[in-house]
Amino acid sequence: MRILPLLFLLLTLTMRVPSLPAQQGTTPELDGREGRDLLLKYFRPKSKLHVKQTDLQRAKFPVVDVHTHFRHRFRHSPEQLDAFVELMDRNNIAVCVSLDGQLGDDFREHAAYLWTKYPNRFLIFANIDWQGDGAADDPATWACHRDDFGARMAESLGEAKRLGASGLKVFKQFGLGYQNPDGSLIKIDDPRWDPIWKACGELGLPVIIHTADPAAFFDEIDETNERWEELHRHPRMELSRREVSQSRGVAGGSESET
Repeated sequence: MRILPLLFLLLTLTMRVPSLPAQQGTTPELDGREGRDLLLKYFRPKSKLHVKQTDLQRAKFPVVDVHTHFRHRFRHSPEQLDAFVELMDRNNIAVCVSLDGQLGDDFREHAAYLWTKYPNRFLIFANIDWQGDGAADDPATWACHRDDFGARMAESLGEAKRLGASGLKVFKQFGLGYQNPDGSLIKIDDPRWDPIWKACGELGLPVIIHTADPAAFFDEIDETNERWEELHRHPRMELSRREVSQSRGVAGGSESET
């Protein structure tokens, strides 16, 4: 007779336990199939234009690559440099321009890295260190705000020219990040830099300046932004945009030569 109470208890517990919900079906991705909308990130169009294609493996004429970063990319690895020169040979790249020369002893080190084994395959552009030994979070301590900065950099560029520099590369932190003591962005036409530009002219050093980013990078990122796809794929650009928007005097720009 004890079995009946046990069965009754088991039945009661079973009735009180809520049933598990049915497993929900997963919503199909917006892949553009079967009438679904298509997310831009899945758009992979195949061209219906049938034309002759030539798979070029080697340039017909010797090429000069004017935009390379061997210091930051290879960290002065001899093995990576050897492999890259082999790539240059395969593709008929005659000369590459390294934009990471810096100045002084750093320039000498970079020149030794590139020119010791390959003296005729590389040109080097110098760079200016605007911050110097100043604190990164205290622009007032930066080298570029000292009275003799322009004259000192002009002298250093003269030395770089004697060491074999072919030009000056100014990176886009100049225009996007480097600041005056009051927090405003330093500008290209600030008269404090006149000795630098004058020295480049007198020394015959072309200047490549990447002063900012496209103007659309500073607009709201919505359906009207012409750079939406690029900003969506590279969120770090959005972080940079927010940081710059906190500074005064921001303007879009692009890389150019002067």
